[in-house]
Amino acid sequence: RSLSLNELVQTTLHITMEFAGADRGLWIVPDIDGLRVEGEATHLREAGFEDRSGSEVRDVSYAESPARYALATHHAVVVDGDTATDTFEDCYLQTLQDFSLLCCPVRGAKEVIGLLYLENRHMNGLFDASRLEVLQVLVTQAAVAYENARLYEERVERERELLQMKESLEAISEKRAELLSAEVVHRRQAENEVLRKEQYFETIFETVQEGILALNREGIVTRSNRAARELLDLSRDNLAEQSLHDILPQAFLQLQHSIPQHAASGASSDEFELHLHQADGPRVLKAYITPLKPPDSDDGEWVIVLRDITRLAMLEREAGERRSLGSLIGSSRAMQEIYRFIEDLGETPTTVLLTGESGTGKGMIATALHQESVRADQPFVSLNCAALNDEMLSSELFGHVKGAFTGAVKDRAGRFELAEGGTLFLDEIGDISPQMQAALLRVLEKGEYERLGESRTRKADVRIIAATNRDLKEKMAEGSFREDLYYRLNVVSIHVPPLRERKEDIPLLVNHFLNLLSTKLQKQVTGITSEAMELLMSYCWVGNIRELKNLLERAVIMCRADRLDVNHFPDVLLSASPECVENRQGEPLDTQKTAAPTATQTTEAPHAPKNPVPPRRRRRLTRDLVSATLDETGWNVSETARRLDVTRQYIHRLIKKFDLHDAAP
Repeated sequence: RSLSLNELVQTTLHITMEFAGADRGLWIVPDIDGLRVEGEATHLREAGFEDRSGSEVRDVSYAESPARYALATHHAVVVDGDTATDTFEDCYLQTLQDFSLLCCPVRGAKEVIGLLYLENRHMNGLFDASRLEVLQVLVTQAAVAYENARLYEERVERERELLQMKESLEAISEKRAELLSAEVVHRRQAENEVLRKEQYFETIFETVQEGILALNREGIVTRSNRAARELLDLSRDNLAEQSLHDILPQAFLQLQHSIPQHAASGASSDEFELHLHQADGPRVLKAYITPLKPPDSDDGEWVIVLRDITRLAMLEREAGERRSLGSLIGSSRAMQEIYRFIEDLGETPTTVLLTGESGTGKGMIATALHQESVRADQPFVSLNCAALNDEMLSSELFGHVKGAFTGAVKDRAGRFELAEGGTLFLDEIGDISPQMQAALLRVLEKGEYERLGESRTRKADVRIIAATNRDLKEKMAEGSFREDLYYRLNVVSIHVPPLRERKEDIPLLVNHFLNLLSTKLQKQVTGITSEAMELLMSYCWVGNIRELKNLLERAVIMCRADRLDVNHFPDVLLSASPECVENRQGEPLDTQKTAAPTATQTTEAPHAPKNPVPPRRRRRLTRDLVSATLDETGWNVSETARRLDVTRQYIHRLIKKFDLHDAAP
């Protein structure tokens, strides 16, 4: 029959004690705190054996020194009254005179699992070589039985725990069923079994529809699920231990950008679009980068969630209502045209010229042009040409060799060389000198250049995207910009409209920036009041998108609520004159040098739109007039603004300026 561990220990002690003539036996096992006595048997001559186990033998005394020595050396130790004092200094042995002691290690399949301790307190030399040999055979058999019994008890204990877990799960399921209505319970019972513990995370990970890539800090893919492999058209082997740079270069660049931002701000996630060119056609993915561990830790890990939005992007494009492309935001007609231009130019290396006012997002359009092109997996390099003199600009563009000029202490590659195979974005191209225009024209015409101080000609395979906020045709007329360079750059021209000409994009931009700023500044600002949005829609935005983002960042910092309101914006916005809305030149009225037309004069802007809105007539609104009108309308701001022929924002500003309060009880 099967024996429990305690029964097996006692049986082993009885057999070995009877064979060896011992009057006391112990079964000792190693423990984290030292040695632990698991069982004891004492041979009483007339009454048989007296057994103790468990807590009964917790404080039993015995000769620890030879026991520890036997366990450490894995060899049996035999001691008697004649040899004990010469071998071990043990307090327990010093209390005995004539005795015999045996400590025999119990060897399991892989390691020593315990110790058989036998003693006779009345006789020396009891454990001779012949008895020791037989005892070791008995101990070996006992070790096998002990390990089997221990495994059996562990199995029984595990089954007991599993049974308890099953009972707990069943109890939870029963409680859950009680809380549900009879109809829901019936449906659930008909469709599914009660959820069990065997639902592993691996099953969920492999079956979710979104693609998931787990990365280490170096951007190496450590895990991927089935959806990710299907979206990227790669097998498990092609993804395992691969660099994100080789699989998704755009996502790798975003990851490099995200790591320092997350470390600095504690942001939760970044969101962006990926545009892939695959064998079965283009694919658009929405990607979310989230840190799994603190971004500044040595073992920081990241997860990228991929969602296929190709069909949605196609529907938006067909409907002409696309709201974004990469990092570009906007659904206006002008932005739809820009989106189409970017996608149409994706398969060609054509040079592109971006024109438009400062702050309209020309740099982001250049990035989108690169990401949507066949060169997306190659470098994207940018340079602001206006910030450098000719020598430094030439060095930045073409590179230099050591000693080419003062301070050139070593060879350095230029932007053309760094962008080889990819895209070079030249911002503020209208501000470079005629000498640099000639050097740049040569690269565009012949695809050749030399480093400063070097005679070797290098070839350039680079797509050029240039941008300017200047009127290049006017500069050509003045003679300050080469006509041949202009036509080389202006193969395809994209004009980026100012924000005041696409105000329907302001709500989308506001929501986008609020999401970014709330994460960056760790503020829970999730919306904006209709009054504040109306204020933003009525402003003329001289600084375009850059000015909008800066004002929103200031407002989020000042806001202590969950929504932005009119009072969170600076006075420069609140005090904008009503005529700012009708201003077609992009500057507030008080910055323009204009004179009021006389009765015989007519004025028309150089590019005045058809049916222009006539400018509002200025009138001086005193405190008394505003207060009286508010009282007459019951403090209805909209009605007050209508009667005084001004905007609602202007009334809000005057209420704040005059410190007016509703006197009604």
